Amino acid sequence: MGIGFFQYAFSTTKNHLSVDSQKKSPKQKQETPQNSQSSVPISHIPIKKGENILFVPIENIVYFEAFDNYSFVYDKKGEKKLCDYSLLFLETRLGEEFSRVHRKYIVNKGHIEQIKPHLNGRYVILFGNQISPVMSSKSYSATIRKLIKIE
Repeated sequence: MGIGFFQYAFSTTKNHLSVDSQKKSPKQKQETPQNSQSSVPISHIPIKKGENILFVPIENIVYFEAFDNYSFVYDKKGEKKLCDYSLLFLETRLGEEFSRVHRKYIVNKGHIEQIKPHLNGRYVILFGNQISPVMSSKSYSATIRKLIKIE
């Protein structure tokens, strides 16, 4: 049986990772109007490597790719690793340096080297030699235009 990361709340305080492993009943979670930690952007992503769990700093992550209820993390070395978080969860917890460009991808703006127009309002996002490019979808073309203008 594996470990689910959703039973833990990860947050950072002065670059230290803290883990709140207190389990709350679903009723307790509903009573709190706004979970105080849900608005704090996460700074590290837990990655499964064999039986171990590594914490990768988000500044080293180039993009996330959806895979079922999990996601793959692509780091700046071009390595692909499995993450226990879904893109929906990541989208709500990542900081402003990340943007959703496709239902399948969330990219780190800081690692984008080039954006090329493609057919029908889509774009190809290039990161570097070792990292595979990502294709945006037409429905996220407004997000890409914001990226091009560098807000």
